[in-house]
Amino acid sequence: MQHLPKLLLKRTQLFLLVTLLSVLATAQVITSSLNGFVTDASGAAVPGAQVTIRETQTGFTRTQETNTQGQYTFTGIPAGIYDISVERSGFQVSTRSAQQLTQQLDLRADFQLQIGNSQQSIAVAATTPLLQTENASLAVTVASKQLVELPALGRSYISTLILSPGVSPILGGNIGSVVFGQSQTGGAVFKPISANISGGPPEFTGFVEDGFDVRDPIYGGALYQPSVEALQSYRIVRGYDSAQFGGSPSVVYTSSKAGTNELHGSLFWFLQNKVTNARTNGALAVPPLVYNQAGATLGGPVVIPGLYNGKNRTFFFFSAQVTRQRSGSNQQAIVPTEAQWAGDFSQYPQTIYNPFDVDTTNNTRRAFAGNRIPASLLSPFAQGYKKYVPLPNLGAVAFGQPNLSVFGSQRNDDTQYLTRVDQSLGTSGRLFFKYFWDNVGAYSYGLSTFAGFAQPLKGQTASVEYTQPIGGRIVNQLRVGFFRSETNYGAVPTTQDIAGSELGLKNISRNSAFFGLPNVGVTGVSVPGTAIFNLNRATTRLGVNENISFFTGRHTIDLGFTIQPSQYPQNNGIYPRGSLSYDGGFTRQAPGGAGGAGIADFVLGAFASAAGNPTGFAPILNTTYYGWFAQDQIKMSRRLTMTFGLRWDYWTPPVERYNRMVAFDQNQGKLVFVLKNPLNFQQDYSTLSGDLPRGVFKNWKKTNFSPRVSLAYLLTPKTTIRAAYGIYYTQGMANFQLFSSLGFGGPPFTNNTNVVNDPSLLTPTRLDTQIFPAPPIGEITPGTLFVTQDSYAPQSFVHQATFSVEHQLGERWLLSAGYNAFLGRHLMAPYNVNQAALYDPANPKSLEARRPYPFFSDILLQGNSANSSYNGAYLHVRRTMSKGLDLTASYTYSKSLDLFSSNSGGWDNQDARNTQLDRGRSDYDQTHAFTTGIVYELPFGKGKSFAQGGVGAAVLGDWQLSTIIQHRSGLPLSLSMPTSWPNVAATFTKARPNRICDGRLSDGTMDRYFDTNCFVAPPANQFGNAGRNVLTAPPTQSYDVSLARSFHLERVRLDFRAESYSVFNIQNWNTPNTSLVSPNYGKIFGKNNPRRFQFGLRAEF
Repeated sequence: MQHLPKLLLKRTQLFLLVTLLSVLATAQVITSSLNGFVTDASGAAVPGAQVTIRETQTGFTRTQETNTQGQYTFTGIPAGIYDISVERSGFQVSTRSAQQLTQQLDLRADFQLQIGNSQQSIAVAATTPLLQTENASLAVTVASKQLVELPALGRSYISTLILSPGVSPILGGNIGSVVFGQSQTGGAVFKPISANISGGPPEFTGFVEDGFDVRDPIYGGALYQPSVEALQSYRIVRGYDSAQFGGSPSVVYTSSKAGTNELHGSLFWFLQNKVTNARTNGALAVPPLVYNQAGATLGGPVVIPGLYNGKNRTFFFFSAQVTRQRSGSNQQAIVPTEAQWAGDFSQYPQTIYNPFDVDTTNNTRRAFAGNRIPASLLSPFAQGYKKYVPLPNLGAVAFGQPNLSVFGSQRNDDTQYLTRVDQSLGTSGRLFFKYFWDNVGAYSYGLSTFAGFAQPLKGQTASVEYTQPIGGRIVNQLRVGFFRSETNYGAVPTTQDIAGSELGLKNISRNSAFFGLPNVGVTGVSVPGTAIFNLNRATTRLGVNENISFFTGRHTIDLGFTIQPSQYPQNNGIYPRGSLSYDGGFTRQAPGGAGGAGIADFVLGAFASAAGNPTGFAPILNTTYYGWFAQDQIKMSRRLTMTFGLRWDYWTPPVERYNRMVAFDQNQGKLVFVLKNPLNFQQDYSTLSGDLPRGVFKNWKKTNFSPRVSLAYLLTPKTTIRAAYGIYYTQGMANFQLFSSLGFGGPPFTNNTNVVNDPSLLTPTRLDTQIFPAPPIGEITPGTLFVTQDSYAPQSFVHQATFSVEHQLGERWLLSAGYNAFLGRHLMAPYNVNQAALYDPANPKSLEARRPYPFFSDILLQGNSANSSYNGAYLHVRRTMSKGLDLTASYTYSKSLDLFSSNSGGWDNQDARNTQLDRGRSDYDQTHAFTTGIVYELPFGKGKSFAQGGVGAAVLGDWQLSTIIQHRSGLPLSLSMPTSWPNVAATFTKARPNRICDGRLSDGTMDRYFDTNCFVAPPANQFGNAGRNVLTAPPTQSYDVSLARSFHLERVRLDFRAESYSVFNIQNWNTPNTSLVSPNYGKIFGKNNPRRFQFGLRAEF
């Protein structure tokens, strides 16, 4: 990191010379603008009128004169409540009070002056306009009251993103609380929290806090969530964003609270426990739960008695929040019985065949006598693993039914602090500093203490912003920012070397940081395993951004640039404990034949495939982002506003500090390196050339120009028509692609050994006690498995187009209807370039001999050959708070198609030679989505419609009801077969069955959710014809409700809140089992989303 400040300084100086502008922070400026026309009673323009805006809580003031068209435009304005006054000689002063300006909002306020003198004034009674008359972005703003009052479990602002049309929820990481109203019972998750917005994968969603990019650089999503108590508002922008913003087609902008001239703050404590919660259907008991969230905020002027009075000048805001959760989730599973561990399958309905006893006359295996495996054939590895697997506890159950019910446990902690200081410079200049610190620990334990996932995370951000008007019509904004995170994903830490010393796996990692259980997958049963990886990485990102805006004639012109260098050191272990799979293929009568069981293969030690790695890898990468934009917003008339913008984005290809970079060149069929001979080793495999660019990517262009154009037409004073189109270049998943390539260890820097038992053979060539071979570091041995980056991959980009109509009813209602199209190009599409050709009985060859590159095992190439499309229509209704009611509701009808949906989904292709066959519904496609959020102050008590005094007011007054309601179509489902069925690869492949009829049932049940007869196994060594995501999971619905009673004591308001999530205990069905070879095929076990209660106390002053 020592070179970063010097590099940043040099590149900043270069941009200063080129643009003749001053400097400042990261990628986005999220202040707002205020504009309008001033006319006389006849409608003629009034030039030279003085327009003054004043923020009522801080005294921030700006002044400007109208131009010859009577127009004024203020840019770079912080969010707040403004009074606007207009005066001109010969006219009365006109004022408009309490105009609410939220972040990144273009607010229009027109004035019609009346003849008179300046001693006379007229107040215009008007609420803040709801119509968007200046731009075409499909944006929704959620303000502080909604954030604090709506019943979002975990009190997560990201849980409320679903209030915007076009947003599909996904579960994510961070303290394992709740995302989008559903309990994240699994605890820590590999991906940070994000959302699918208007057809974009979650990695494409940007998160900007007070103008600084806090997105995870590798996996996308928000690494941190500030407390809802610390947020003034957030604004989700989709469909179109101005040229000022780049890197993401959809962005969530959050704005923190700031101090004002009056001291204000809050204290809060929310708790949950299992006593009031409902039991999941089928569970033996209510899962254990202890949840506490407490904190405080305080803001106001900086006052040092006798020394300094900061009113109207200096303000502070501080927030602290601590969350502690200890919980459990009911898990039902099918686990091996004591008899099965001992090799006794006499009660098993399938015949178990002996892979070591072959009938050569017809090339089949002979059955075990009595369906019992002799003790002499039992694998020591499986017998050692047995003690980490619980035995059944549900008594006698039918075959294929869960025989175990346990509570998996989670431990989730989060401690965070936010500090902000705002300083007024003169009457209109402004400087603010913000620092945010977060420490998260999330640990999830499954069927065993050692089976689970750990995700500790630490982070901090700091930013400084300086805004200075120059004259009346020029505003310069300047921001500098810093972002640091330390994240660890992987197995639950332990000091026991279980995989090596206890279970006897050879040549796996002996690094104590990677100790734990191996990852084991057994078809048909559940055995506790752990993560296949340990990923430890840090991110340090600096940012400098400059934006200048000036208003002349009909034009508001913005110019700016961004420089953002980043560094990503890592320390990774992939397959450090070994990963083994058993699919029942070796206990069938013949390959693809009858009988067999995954657990039988396991106790025999006859694995299908295995991967291991004795070493880790610690690359250090650096990259820099550059952005530049120019935009002109033109008032074509008082009704028509058009915006033309051009943006340029460029990410330098990431480079590794010591040039430890490798890629696989398909044309040459060999590995290529940055260095000529990276480890000074010699071997016969191929010539190790240094023809790889230092940044790996050969086709990343410097001509990434993105046009943006929009129009907003005021059809009537209450109706607007808006349309827009733009191109958005994005790094997309490039960081994930490259980092996973390095993280998985490109040979020869580290070697992943992949061992496959050829499923076409009757007898396994090796058992699990015979792995893994030991590849010396510095050499590439046969059978090496790795993930690599396509060095010819082009830059990802997106086309977006929107059309919308808005109509304001009265002063408080806004109706919106619109259409949004999203076309993704050059998107991530990983596939196995070393997938073998299908087995030909007429010309039998081993798996290795059928591969394009026989020296290697599976090679996952991270390429950018995919595309996607999204078409969505929406309706949105908004009512701002009036007479105690605040409401937002939306309905979206959409369809999203792609080849590959997200880096969290692994790989979806079956036939790597024809990946277009994987085009289908996106993993997050939901045809119908309806959501609503309501805050309603009941109409009783002082100042209300009923029971305004006496006992009625005392009992019925000051009650508030809030709710979030969701109804959504189910997510897509794919049918699956064992990976070994087509016999083309051990990993990086998903096999599917044949589809002979539709498969959907209008009256599906939990015992038979879809028509299982419509999907059949293809012939052995063949691909199935079923497409990807051809079925749909059950729909979901949720009703979350909060009931609060307020008590007032002078300036203090105390709320007692009782909140219920899934208040009616409507439990949604889990997804069905879609594995054709599973005994539970087509069945749904269990439901989710049982009713939970939360109680809270919150004081506000």
